Amino acid sequence: MRENHGKKKIIIICAAAAVLIAAAVFFKAAGSSYGIKGTMQNAAAMVTEPVSQAIQGIKDGFRGIFRFKQVVAENESLKQEIQQLRLEQSELEMTRNEKEELKELQSVFHCEALAERRAVAADVTALDYTGQQGVIIIDKGSQDGVEAGSCVVSGDGVVGRITQVSERSAKVASLLAEKSKVSFQVKGKKKKTGVVESDGKDGLTGYVLEAKGTVKQGDELVTSGIGTYPEALKIGEVEKAEKKNGTQMLTIQVTPAVSFSSLKKVAVIL
Repeated sequence: MRENHGKKKIIIICAAAAVLIAAAVFFKAAGSSYGIKGTMQNAAAMVTEPVSQAIQGIKDGFRGIFRFKQVVAENESLKQEIQQLRLEQSELEMTRNEKEELKELQSVFHCEALAERRAVAADVTALDYTGQQGVIIIDKGSQDGVEAGSCVVSGDGVVGRITQVSERSAKVASLLAEKSKVSFQVKGKKKKTGVVESDGKDGLTGYVLEAKGTVKQGDELVTSGIGTYPEALKIGEVEKAEKKNGTQMLTIQVTPAVSFSSLKKVAVIL
């Protein structure tokens, strides 16, 4: 009995010591700078911080999604604006081209020889270098009433004559083509007539049939009406005129009225 009583006494003493130690720890914590409240807050922070970080990450993710959608919308808006600007620019260019084409057509048909004649406008599509020099390709052919031998003009004057025709195109032997001769008269002086042909370069050369009277530099030559070409179509301007030694023949050098290198529009007299 005494032995059991001694054991109980030891247990009571240990329990009391444990309570005292716990109380000491508790009061020490309560007296610290943080106190119980601080201790609890620290514990709560340890639990809630990962959750807060997770929630913040989700918020940032949503902000990123909304920002991405905003950027996509802005890009789409910019694309539409650029497309609209390009369309407006294209329309302006088309307007300019149409105006230029209209001017060219007006120039082509502003010709006295076409006043009482039927004609069709054509685009110059190419220069044919496979054969003789001075051959032009146009985009009108037999389906448009074009025939071999038809006269071709521009607003500046004589271009040449049709030599070959297909359904939708034709070849034109210009005044610069080999053996492309044309009868002329000096404008305002019908008695002064002659013939000019290509000089093999970019000009014309010829002679005056009636050497009487003077043909001088600056005189304008027009078609005489003899042969393929109607009368009074402009051919060019006399650059040089001189008598050939030992003869009464007057030779001339002529600058063509038509600029063949920049020719775009022509009219075919039907």
